[in-house]
Amino acid sequence: MDYEGHPCTYCGKKRTYTSKQGVAKSKGNNCKSCANSISNGGTGLSYDKGGNRLCAHCKKNRARSNNSLCQLCSSTDLSKRFQERYRYERYGVNKEWFDARFKGSCEICDKEISVSETHIDHCHSTNKVRGLICGLCNKGLGQFKDNLELLKRAVNYLETNSG
Repeated sequence: MDYEGHPCTYCGKKRTYTSKQGVAKSKGNNCKSCANSISNGGTGLSYDKGGNRLCAHCKKNRARSNNSLCQLCSSTDLSKRFQERYRYERYGVNKEWFDARFKGSCEICDKEISVSETHIDHCHSTNKVRGLICGLCNKGLGQFKDNLELLKRAVNYLETNSG
């Protein structure tokens, strides 16, 4: 049976162990690859034959020297962490709720949208989540400040003044 251990402190790679003792020892430690690099005078980072540092995720040459990730992986990682933590917690929902509700299109205009383009619509006075909508519909509702009377007047205006 395999047990999931703590990720490497340098590259973040997930590790598995055959015993619970291995899992306990893995906390705060590096994987073998990073540990070997460090013991050989490195920084725990991978290098190519030309001595250029490689990204810990995609293994491509990286221009940034203050991070183990290249710019693309770093921004992708940051975006992923935002979506997984802040985005859901802010509205009191979780990823499972989002995945069950997400249909790939805006609930108002039916425009096709990706997960990253989806806005979690909520009532600003109660903070209750209403649904998943696109950015334009979210901005439109925001401009009317969630006021049903103003929205009804806008609909009436459009119906009477449309060409």
